[in-house]
Formats: sequence, C-alpha cells, structure tokens
Amino acid sequence: CDKDINKEGQIVHGKKIVLPDEINKIYFDKILLTSEKYFEEIKKELISKGIKEEQIILVKSNSDKYSSELAYWKNQYFNSNRVFNNEHYEKLMLDIAQENDDKFLEGKVVVDFGCGPKGSLAWTNSPAIKIGVDVLVNKYFEEFGDFLALDNTIYVKSSEKKITLPTNFVDYLYTINSLDHVDNLNSMVMEILRIIKPGGYLLGSFNLNEPESESEPQTLTFEKLQEILLNRFEIEMMKLAYKNEKDTYYNMQNGNLIQEINSIDSSRPIILWIKGRKK
Repeated sequence: CDKDINKEGQIVHGKKIVLPDEINKIYFDKILLTSEKYFEEIKKELISKGIKEEQIILVKSNSDKYSSELAYWKNQYFNSNRVFNNEHYEKLMLDIAQENDDKFLEGKVVVDFGCGPKGSLAWTNSPAIKIGVDVLVNKYFEEFGDFLALDNTIYVKSSEKKITLPTNFVDYLYTINSLDHVDNLNSMVMEILRIIKPGGYLLGSFNLNEPESESEPQTLTFEKLQEILLNRFEIEMMKLAYKNEKDTYYNMQNGNLIQEINSIDSSRPIILWIKGRKK
C-alpha cells in the first residue's frame, strides 16, 4: 500500500500496489509499517479509515533511505525487462534549458546531480564531458552496470557532504528532483555552487512543498531555495506550476503556470524550473 497515486497498480515483489482507501476491501490479519519516524502519523490515518489499532504493527529494520531508493529502482528495472526508459529526459532537459536542441552543450562539461541509474544524459553527445553524480553510483553499477555502460557518461559517487569534482569545473549543472533527497541540504548547495564555473549555468527542477519522508528528508520551499541557492544566480528563466498527480510536469509543459509568486498556495505541491547563470 502506498499513498502515491503514481504507484497505484505497479507490481512490487509480485504484488499490486493499492491506495490506502482500498485497504478495507482486502482481507488481511495485520498491517506492517516499516517507518518508525512516521508510525504514529500513519497509524492515526489508518484508524480513521476504520482499521483496528491492534492490527497495525511497527516492524523495525536496518533499512535506510538508500536501500529504499535502490529497491525502487530495482523494481522498475526488473519490471521493464532489465532496461530503463530514458527517452523522456531529452524533452525535459531541453525544456528546462529553454533550448530546441543540444547545440548549446557542445564542448561543455555537463553534470546531472542526483542522476539516478536511468542514463539521464544518454540523449546528448554534444558535451565534451558528461558526468552523472549520485551517492548510489557504486550500487547502480552493481545492479545496472550493463545498462549504464552504454550511454558514454562518466559516473561519480558523491557523499552527503561533498561532490568529488574540481572547483569551477562545470559549465552546465542539471539537478532534477534531487535536492529534497539529500540529508545535508546546506552542504550540498555549497558544493553545487563550488563546482559550477563563474558564468556557468544551473538548470534545475525542484519539487516544492512536499512532506518529508525517509527517502526525501527535505521539504523545499521557494523561499528556502531563494535564500540558500537562487540568489547566487542571475535568473534567466523561472517557471512555477502546480504538480499534476498523474503526470508530474503536465502543467509545466502545457503552460498552466502560476503567474504571481505571491499567490502561491503553499499547501499544494509545486514544480519550480530555473535557468540561472552563476554570478
């Protein structure tokens, strides 16, 4: 069971994911919760749906956000016959950059911070160097190395505090729905600022106003990003749109934008796109 409507119907370990409202339609003896941090909150919600408290059990484990994220990718990989679909990255990354093709990357050093294992930069061969940065790079190559070896990208493992790249090295840094996954937000922002050249570009997509979870420990807001990151850039493009539950970027890519920042409904998840040149 998962509250994320985008996961409804997916098969995990041979079982179909259902939404919480479907639980009472299923015969069960116990409900096992593995999140100690949010146990009381989830239990309260389940009880409100008519489930007996004695049926709700906390199962403590040694898993952390990394094992949770890796399990998510492994399920996608094996459910797709050992491949990842990465075709959508070309349109998404060009849209964020406000470009029609990849000529603007020709001869440049291009980084995707928080790249994941899907080959996010496989669509372009224009850069001089393509680099994917992620804390789970070693695990990705253990699990998906045959797939990742095909996309001509250098993969670099970062820690939660340091990105192992030289200072003032990167011409274009992409980061797509990654900053809410980091444990040390301020440290990682300072590292992003360190590795981008003066005059280099940040091309970012940020998920705002989403609740913390074990795999996404940060709740990003526009004000927080403005304070710690965006004010270090000359902003050439900024767009905000409410997140579509079934298609994350639908409103953004179809022009259904938030016109006035002062009118933002902070209770709703928002997608923020930024193209900024480092001062």
